[in-house]
Amino acid sequence: NDEAVLARDLAASPMIAEASCDLAVQRGAKNIGTAYNAGIAVTTAPYMVFAHQDVYLPWGWDTQLRARITALEAVDPGWGVLGPIGLGVDAMPHGTVWSSGAWREYDYPVTGPVPVQSLDELVLVIRRDSGLRFDPHLPHFHLYGTDIVQMALAAGHGAYAVHAPVIHN
Repeated sequence: NDEAVLARDLAASPMIAEASCDLAVQRGAKNIGTAYNAGIAVTTAPYMVFAHQDVYLPWGWDTQLRARITALEAVDPGWGVLGPIGLGVDAMPHGTVWSSGAWREYDYPVTGPVPVQSLDELVLVIRRDSGLRFDPHLPHFHLYGTDIVQMALAAGHGAYAVHAPVIHN
């Protein structure tokens, strides 16, 4: 909903600016489920990254993500969703993100994939083969991180926080 923010942050992320991956932008959706499901429909990627327009993915983030996915698949080949920060099944935060709004780093280190009950919506990664889709009836643009994690768990797929820090502006 803000072309300047998109250009400054997400589209300026090296993996996107250097065309290491495709960027599918959804505009004018009535809610996040509709927007993200439309994004799923226009890609064939085995792993799909859903990110807010005000997120910057630092240099090397794509390589780091691939390494985290490889490590995760060694312990849970049927995982469904992961993200850089979330609330673990232990009710503690796990992951790292820099927030320019709070002018601080939220750093809850993870050494490997940590099972979660909720993920922050700023970045979500879904494994296409999981068949997960976002709820198009969930109103507005909030709580879909928790919703997709709970749908993954209900379908027998794992949900994890991994070390893949991002900048949230």
